[in-house]
Amino acid sequence: MGSPAVISMDIESTWQRAWNRIKRLYEIEVDDYEAKDQTPSANYPGILKLRENFEGREAIYIEKGAIRVRVTNIRVRATDEKGTPRPAWVSAKVEEITTPGLAVGMRDARLRKPNGPLSWRIGGCRLSSFSDSKWVGGYGGWSLYFDPKIVQGVLDLASRFPDNMDSTARYNQIVMFTQAPRLGSQGYWQPVFGPITVDDIKAMASAGVITSVIKHEIEFSKATFKPQDIAAAQQAKVDPVLIDCMKRQPL
Repeated sequence: MGSPAVISMDIESTWQRAWNRIKRLYEIEVDDYEAKDQTPSANYPGILKLRENFEGREAIYIEKGAIRVRVTNIRVRATDEKGTPRPAWVSAKVEEITTPGLAVGMRDARLRKPNGPLSWRIGGCRLSSFSDSKWVGGYGGWSLYFDPKIVQGVLDLASRFPDNMDSTARYNQIVMFTQAPRLGSQGYWQPVFGPITVDDIKAMASAGVITSVIKHEIEFSKATFKPQDIAAAQQAKVDPVLIDCMKRQPL
């Protein structure tokens, strides 16, 4: 679930372009309004479990590249930078742990200006899910592998890369290693958030999230909608495609 594909780093595929659009909506690059958003995580059991599993832990981060990181400050967000309510999403801080042979693909340490460890925030919306040892952002975007066997295995693999080995080849080998069946089950998977609500749908539509993405979230979350929910969506002039999707959800 949520496994990254082995790709050519020179060609941006259709799913990558779609993910870049989603990431502009959900990923936080500059977290200058953190103190303004005091959404209580206690309202979101998935966030509490996510923290219990991964807060402060080391992982291998994969998204068009591979990098060793530490994950901290996992929290829920339910407002934008102006304090306006919006669909809830999860964010976390990731900090690079400098490692010989790692930071490959589009995160190649040798190509950075200036050089040095990276630190940034990641975000995931309603399609984000996790197991006991892995967390994915959804939409085919970033993945975090926390299993110590995977982390150590990637470090061992990276330590054997020849100095002249192409960065894309390093990345592809790491991806194939993380997907190897011999690494066993990742345990029970669960969504970070519960079923999507009509208020979430209205907020995403008004924020400009494309219809196909909202439709995917409705279907993925297995939400159910009462007649009053349908009426509220129609009154808000939600796309008829989404209205039909809401009606088709099992009661």
